[in-house]
Amino acid sequence: MRRWTPWITTALVVALSAIALRAAAVDEPSAERPRPFRFSLDLYQGISDIEGLRRASDGHWAGSSASWPSTAAVDWTAVSGHGARLAVGVGAAFSRGGLGYRQPAEAWWRVPWGGAASVRAGRFWVPFASQEWLYRPANGLALDWRTGRYEGSGAITLTDDEMRPNVHVRLGREALPGVSAGLSAALGSGASGGPSHTRGIGLDASLERGPWRARGEGVLMWDRGGRSLRFGSVRLGHQIVSWAEPYVALYDWRDDAGDHGRFGGTVYGVHMRASPELAIESAMAATSDRRVYWVQLHLTIDR
Repeated sequence: MRRWTPWITTALVVALSAIALRAAAVDEPSAERPRPFRFSLDLYQGISDIEGLRRASDGHWAGSSASWPSTAAVDWTAVSGHGARLAVGVGAAFSRGGLGYRQPAEAWWRVPWGGAASVRAGRFWVPFASQEWLYRPANGLALDWRTGRYEGSGAITLTDDEMRPNVHVRLGREALPGVSAGLSAALGSGASGGPSHTRGIGLDASLERGPWRARGEGVLMWDRGGRSLRFGSVRLGHQIVSWAEPYVALYDWRDDAGDHGRFGGTVYGVHMRASPELAIESAMAATSDRRVYWVQLHLTIDR
């Protein structure tokens, strides 16, 4: 039953979308109405000297793994605010020998709630910090809201393997134009993506000033015995021309519970924009294991 749960969720979302589309068909067409359907691709292809990742169909991360998944998606949005999304992983992260992600990547139905909030039901990426450390899909319910400079997301989900409940919450604020920060909390067995940790907190921040781009995230989680997971990352980039941004990024994590081990690394790279849809990244990472290199293409298409 567990392995069929994501696909049951997908079937429900598709059925609800079909019902909504049928109901919307009776409305008079409007020239100002936005297109209800959007199709998108978010694809990575890279080469590296990282063991097991000579060729990668997902995005490289921290010089440690290819963790940013390649996906293909379709979105439907109604004038009323209702919406749905179905996304499938097309890279190795969703294969049996990859990161263990289960298909689909996303399959949710959205219902507006008041003027500033909405509820999603289905499968989605759990809200926690800037999703630098914890980036995984799960089945459940999510509440998203935004008012003025404040935004928030909260989700109750079930883990794929053990069907155990998790709670993830993030509250964010735009302090100034281009300056934002968020505070997150997590509760439940598997809250960190591994089996041991049961609770945690996260802090994230981002800054954009002229050609400068900076972002960071800190995570602290504990298991039932008090053993901790500590993660930190900082990235600083400078857009020297419209199509090129050199950057440096630091990553460090230590997990006393043993789920995620220990790792440290400094990444030096350049992100180049070949076209509005195609980006090229070349980077070198000096890690606690060894020095590694990679080059990758990132294609984003939204129609």
